[in-house]
Amino acid sequence: GRLRRHLLPGLRPVRRELARGGAVPLVLQSPNRQPPLGLGALVGRLACEHRGGLAASARPTIGAMGFLMAMETSPQPIKIAILAMGGEGGGVLADWIVDLAEHAGHWAQTTSVPGVAQRTGATIYYVELFPKATPGADGLEPVLALMPLPGDVDIVLASELMEAGRAVQRGLVTSDRTTLIASTHRVYSITEKSALGDGRVDPEQLLAHAEAAAQRLVCFDMAALAEQEGSVISAVLFGALAGVGLLPFSRDQFEATIERAGLGVKSSLRAFAQGLAQAHSPV
Repeated sequence: GRLRRHLLPGLRPVRRELARGGAVPLVLQSPNRQPPLGLGALVGRLACEHRGGLAASARPTIGAMGFLMAMETSPQPIKIAILAMGGEGGGVLADWIVDLAEHAGHWAQTTSVPGVAQRTGATIYYVELFPKATPGADGLEPVLALMPLPGDVDIVLASELMEAGRAVQRGLVTSDRTTLIASTHRVYSITEKSALGDGRVDPEQLLAHAEAAAQRLVCFDMAALAEQEGSVISAVLFGALAGVGLLPFSRDQFEATIERAGLGVKSSLRAFAQGLAQAHSPV
């Protein structure tokens, strides 16, 4: 709201007939019709007003870089991307993570972007979690993002090896922060099936790229474990997520989430236990 009050009243028109050689440095005007405000000064002033405690006349101005640095040091949500195909329970997995977080005193949000390009309609589910009792949060409800951004994801869960490769290709997996949890089984893509001859992608190359891209790679055949326990792969992925120990929740809290769902509880708990055990000592 504060940013909108600064932006809307004073937008200056940029005429098409004028020379265009780069970014316009001054395009904003404050509500009291003072001279246009530079972008760096604007973000600095908004940052100071958000922190509060200083009179308007005494608030210092910081540049845009300083504002971005302040954002980097502020509490950040846990960011999780799930890449799954139709029928594998990706939506159920995302809902489990949200339910788990909310019962543990976190804000949580999930969104999904369905796709049709990969086999049975691969979908990206995105989840952000933020603890309600966060120092420096001032009791404000966080604004959580709707889509994963390249280089800004903490955990990627991939239900199949090619999906892990897609996550790497999209830049969602980075060596400085991302833990990649992936199943090593294959469901061949349309291009692999329609190729004249053997069009299959070498799984060893996919694994090598995934290992090079991720800070940590946890991978094993989750489809086989799910079939063995009479469950679906989402339960194994949920167990692997618990096993890597990156979320601030206990095993009991994970299992209570499955129990609250009330469907296929026994088989899901068995598959969850298998995924958790394998994540501790991945194959």
